[in-house]
Amino acid sequence: YHAPAAGPFSGHWERKVFAPSFRGMCRTGALDITGSGRPDIIIAESEFVDGHLSWFENRLREDAGNPWVEHPMERGLVFAHSLHVWRKRGEAHVFVAEMAEGGWGQPYNYDARLIQYTTADQGTNWSRKLLHKGTGTHQAVPCDLDGDGDCEIAGKEWQHPKAHIFKHRRDPSPLTRFRHRMLDRDKPYTATDILATDIDGDGRLDVVCGAWWYRNPTWERRDIPGIYQVVNAFDIDG
Repeated sequence: YHAPAAGPFSGHWERKVFAPSFRGMCRTGALDITGSGRPDIIIAESEFVDGHLSWFENRLREDAGNPWVEHPMERGLVFAHSLHVWRKRGEAHVFVAEMAEGGWGQPYNYDARLIQYTTADQGTNWSRKLLHKGTGTHQAVPCDLDGDGDCEIAGKEWQHPKAHIFKHRRDPSPLTRFRHRMLDRDKPYTATDILATDIDGDGRLDVVCGAWWYRNPTWERRDIPGIYQVVNAFDIDG
């Protein structure tokens, strides 16, 4: 919006559309990416499961007829509800965080991500770094919480009374060597115990819980007849 020439309170502001292909409910940030001395615009669709992220190059002085040139950065963002931009040591940074839950009955996002994009050549090339995956944030902010010179991520989730902090590890935890895999999101009812045992005798541990077992490595659910809740599993007869 452009303020009236006589001042911001002198009349109606002039409205200009710079991203006609973007849908409603977006997050925006302003940052000089090209080094022109003028802010460019970064925009993310925040309420969609196929959201777009782009930056728009400021060409107001060079081409008044086409003042904003779109440069796509990412497609397929899921509830990209957090967007922050900053410049540090000559590099432009864009941070995006996804939600785990959205409104209007949308499916749960089990793979919500924190992503950082960085360019050191005025937006010609971008590096993309996945900071975290598997935890959603309704609103996340990068900031140096402990004064060590590195940005932490402070955030909160939607509909859940909790706040969380993501901190960069210089020496990765051994736990990062494990990969999370969801075996069954749709069990008929809640199981009280989960066990690892070789059900089919192939030398590999299968998973047993409730009235079902899951065969390694395909993990399809199979019924165990005649029971409701498995509480233990042993090979007692060899």
